Amino acid sequence: PTATPEPTVTPTPEPTAAPTPVDPTAGWPSDIEAKDLAGYGFAVTSTDTTQYEYTGWQDIDGVTYYYDPATHQPVTGQQVIQGNIYTFGADGALNRTARGIDVSKFQGSIDWNAVKNDGITFAIIRCGYRGYGSGALVEDSTYRRNIQGAINAGLKVGVYFYSQAVNEQEAVEEASMVLSLVSGYSLPLGVYYDTESVSGGRANALSAAERTACAVAFCETIRGAGYSAGVYSYASWFYNALNFANISKYNIWIAQYRDKLSFSYKYNIWQYTGSGRVNGISKPVDMNIG
Repeated sequence: PTATPEPTVTPTPEPTAAPTPVDPTAGWPSDIEAKDLAGYGFAVTSTDTTQYEYTGWQDIDGVTYYYDPATHQPVTGQQVIQGNIYTFGADGALNRTARGIDVSKFQGSIDWNAVKNDGITFAIIRCGYRGYGSGALVEDSTYRRNIQGAINAGLKVGVYFYSQAVNEQEAVEEASMVLSLVSGYSLPLGVYYDTESVSGGRANALSAAERTACAVAFCETIRGAGYSAGVYSYASWFYNALNFANISKYNIWIAQYRDKLSFSYKYNIWQYTGSGRVNGISKPVDMNIG
């Protein structure tokens, strides 16, 4: 008999593996450019931000600032800008501190309206002095013109007297002269007693106690007439040549020529330079803030 052939076994094919899907956001977001994000279903918008860099003086929302040209940030604290001292708050806002000058015959003829228009708000005017050698009492030759001009321009005014008194009697004599000179004037800043060292000065040899007694006698005479009284000098003179405790009840006008005041006592006015420039005055002038 013929053999029956064995059936051919057809091999079952191995299943083909499905391809691994590619994640279109693989590495997102660093591998996708911003311009392509919309293709992945994101709602994409873009905006431009403008950043301003300021330099110098700027008025913003009614507040004045000064921006440092190097950092473009507002300055703070006390700053000397173009020869003038300004005070700025912690946020950079300008503190509109009163700016003033003090003058005598050495400044010559003054255009007080120009001074006012240059931002000066007050003036302390020398009304007279005692000769440091002769001891004679002298009225400043420009006093009457200066005080009337400053008042007419709308400035607040005060006066000072350069003293060389060697005893209380002379100090009272000086104060009496001042009172005769200021009669009829309103003095919002009062009267200052100017005491300082000068080469050959007749009052140089006074002790601190004697010098303080002269200052007190002068100031009390001024106060007795209804005016406020004060003392002018520089730091070392206040520290060493006067007993400050005895004059602290008066106004204090301190002279210190530097960018930042270093003074241990309270004060009312700071004279910070003797070489200021102000419109209306052709010569250098003392500058003050108060």
